[in-house]
Amino acid sequence: MSINVCGVSRVDAFLRSDHNRCASKLLAAYTDGDVEEIKRIAQSSGISHLDHVVSDLCTSSYGTRVK
Repeated sequence: MSINVCGVSRVDAFLRSDHNRCASKLLAAYTDGDVEEIKRIAQSSGISHLDHVVSDLCTSSYGTRVK
């Protein structure tokens, strides 16, 4: 289930967002064991509010905040 915003679901919007690209890069670096890349991504502006974006996405999609 997802909430539609202007015809586009919030999940779809997230999948096309900079936050998603940043999260994907972080997960790939973690999978590869690339410590320097993890540090670089962790200091980037794209990661700074990722936890809130994902939490808000879950809240809007499922009606409850994930902790």
